[in-house]
Parts: sequence; structure tokens; C-alpha cells
Amino acid sequence: MQPVVRQVPFLNSHILRCWSEGFDEPTSRLHVMLLRRDGELVAGLPLYRARGRYRSLSRAHADSIDVVAVGDEDVTAQLPIWADSLTVAHLYRLREDSPLVTSLPAHPRWSVQSVLKSPYVDLSSGMDQVRQGLSKEFHRTLRRRRRRLTELGDVTFVDHPPPNQVESVLNEGFRLEAEGWKGEKGVAVLNLPTHERWFRSVGEVAEDHGWLRLSSLNLDGRMLAFRYDLHYGEKRYGMISSYDESPDLSFSTGSLLLESVLEQSAADAVRTYEFGYGNHPWKYDWTSDEHRVYDLLIFGSGFTGRAVAGAKRLRDLGRHAEPVVVGSAQG
Repeated sequence: MQPVVRQVPFLNSHILRCWSEGFDEPTSRLHVMLLRRDGELVAGLPLYRARGRYRSLSRAHADSIDVVAVGDEDVTAQLPIWADSLTVAHLYRLREDSPLVTSLPAHPRWSVQSVLKSPYVDLSSGMDQVRQGLSKEFHRTLRRRRRRLTELGDVTFVDHPPPNQVESVLNEGFRLEAEGWKGEKGVAVLNLPTHERWFRSVGEVAEDHGWLRLSSLNLDGRMLAFRYDLHYGEKRYGMISSYDESPDLSFSTGSLLLESVLEQSAADAVRTYEFGYGNHPWKYDWTSDEHRVYDLLIFGSGFTGRAVAGAKRLRDLGRHAEPVVVGSAQG
């Protein structure tokens, strides 16, 4: 049997190797769990081990890295039992249809740590359909901003630069992000060495395989807005976005770049543009569609897992903690 894998670039073996450059904890090591049936590989789950606990691979705006398994009911039923063999594990950003999420009621030691929204734009019916779904006010705002921008000079959109310009465009995009509010708050890529190493190594792999998209909106050669995306299968994943916050550009050029990116994506037969986690208001200017993703804390069925689960339950009772219910979303 062949594994049934969602079209997610972060489950690709080439990109999984990049995680050695992106761990926030230097002593962490990649650990891939494998499940076999009669000697045949039927499932896999990439994790890393840090401070005595297993954790799923997670990075801001990276899509969920879930179990990879064959499309077999017996294997699907075995996956929660398999996960329950771990002592303690943090599994991040699992989609609501993940077999580990749907099996939560049968595992009282497991808990939902948080529920996040992950908006996306449905491009399957083309960009005209997307525009019809925009509010009239937002549609007018986009046209007004684009008109004002074209009055300032020569405006160009680049969906991805030639190979010999990839590094310089990436450097310029990172610089643009660091000079804005993200840099001031210390959360820009250039503020976080592990993030920078990870994004650069992923970029190299993605460029080699034709997945990388470094799009930019430029005015007379000056970069005004930047997006770092991955186009993989029928989806395009937004990873990093930044725009020029200079006083002479008092209107958001980021939304104009995104409009061009969505238009290009629809032309490239992309079915969905994935914004990534977080219910930021600007995302809902473009869509009302969203996934729900869950962060799980698994305490295994072994002695240690049960003991740690019991200790946590006592702490939670002392703090009067409220459990998170599957199917509800926290803002």
C-alpha cells in the first residue's frame, strides 16, 4: 500500500531535513516514529525530543505536520493507540479531521491546549469569484490604493525572481520586515536566528524543487511589499509577509501585493491560498473560510504518562482550569 499523504510541503522528506537548522532548542533531535504491520511500513510521525518530551515539528505559518498513514480503516483505528504509547507528547496544529483529534473523547488523559483558526482563500472558481465575495467597501479601497500607487511611478509585480536574484530578493524582503513593526517587537525573521536559518534552508530546498515563490510589489525598482510563499500541489502557503511602512506610503501596499498574488495563484490552478494560523482581521477581508487546528497534549498509557497526567490534573484543579472542548474555537 502507498501512504495517503495530504499535499503539505512540510511533510516532504527534503524539507524535513531542514529542521536540524530550525530547532529553537539546540539539543533537540529529529525523531521519526514508524508503525509497521507484518513488516510493512503503514504510518509515520515526525517528532523531535526535547527536555524529556516529544513535540511535533512546528513553525509559525507552517501547515500541520500530522501522521502519514495508509488509507486503511484498521491502521486509522490503530493510530491513537500508537500515539498513546508515547510518554508525554505535545502535538501542534493538528487539523480537526486528524484521527488523533477525532479520537480525543476515548482518551481522557489527553487534552486540548488550544484551538486556532487558519483562514484560507478558495481559488477553485477563479479570482472573479473571490472578488465577488469581497465587501464593496474593501473592493473600493483596493481600487483606490492601486490608483494612488500608479500615480507615484512605475509599479511592477514579480511573482518570483530569476534564480540569480533569489538571494537578493530574499534579503531585501527580510530587511523590509525587520524595519517595520515586527522588527520593533523583535519577532521579525532577522531577530530570530533559528527562524532565519530555517527559512533560508527551506528556501534553498523549495527553490531547487520549484516550490518557492518570493513575490514583490515594486515602485520604480523600490520594493514596497514582499511575500515568501510555497506553492506545493494545489495549494499556496503564505509564510512571511512584509511591506514598506514609510510615512510617504500611508496606505497598505501589502494588500495590493496579496491581490496580485491571489490573481496569479488562480491563473496557476492553485485551489486554495493558505494564510496560516491566527485570526487576524485583515485575513477576513479576503475570506470567511477557515480550518480549525488543535494543539494536543498527550499523556501516554504507561506508568510515567499516567503519573504526569495525574499531577497535571491536580495542578489544574488548584487553578480551577477550564478544559477546552473539541469543536470550539478560541479567538
